[in-house]
Amino acid sequence: MDALTTLERILITKADLEKAIEKVVTKASKIAIETYKCEKSKKEFLTTGEAAKQLGCHTRTTLNYIQRGHKNGTKLKAKFNGKEYRINQFDLDEFQKKTEVM
Repeated sequence: MDALTTLERILITKADLEKAIEKVVTKASKIAIETYKCEKSKKEFLTTGEAAKQLGCHTRTTLNYIQRGHKNGTKLKAKFNGKEYRINQFDLDEFQKKTEVM
């Protein structure tokens, strides 16, 4: 009976350990993504023309993606500096993934 109780404790401990590892991996993944996003946001801002080249569309289409969104409802994130829009490379990459615009 003692051996069975010990085995049960080991199995419970293993399950708890697996849950804890999953939480740590998930948290580490989120931190890595945020770090990547922060590094990208500091370095690479594109004009609408540069973004349009990467998307393979006209500059006006890129402006429409910013102002109205894609036909699936996803808007391209951009900052307006009073004169023109600037698009973060990370946000453009995310937009491409969500809309499959190539």
